[in-house]
Amino acid sequence: MSSNYWIIRGVEEIDERLKFLAADLRRRNTWPMRLDVKKHTNPRTLDQNSLFWMWCDQLASYLTAKGRPMTKDDVHDLMCHLFLGYEERKLGGEIVRTLRGTSKLDKGEFHHFLEQMDAKAVEWGCQLTYPIASEYHELREAQNV
Repeated sequence: MSSNYWIIRGVEEIDERLKFLAADLRRRNTWPMRLDVKKHTNPRTLDQNSLFWMWCDQLASYLTAKGRPMTKDDVHDLMCHLFLGYEERKLGGEIVRTLRGTSKLDKGEFHHFLEQMDAKAVEWGCQLTYPIASEYHELREAQNV
């Protein structure tokens, strides 16, 4: 089933958005229906994503040089395994266990993920680099104030 969501930025938008929701529910005509209401958070940023892939590349090079051949995609999967874990989902009528990915993390969750990755790299003896002008650096500095 496809999923829609509506962002309501203030009280003045409630009635308008509920009209769209009611029309969508009538169109689907699939019952029972579950509705979840939660605070909207900003998705991860392109800056965060670029930093993450740069780090995957750096860690892959480091681990390969230490005798553990890895690609940046391998590092991606390893970090997801270590810090995000697995989820069960329905696939072709069967319940399968899949590795959680980073694509659905919001900005704050992704920052925490990057901090965990940075700490793991240090634990392994690899010093990751990050640009001073990066969002990650700015958020770390803001936390240290």
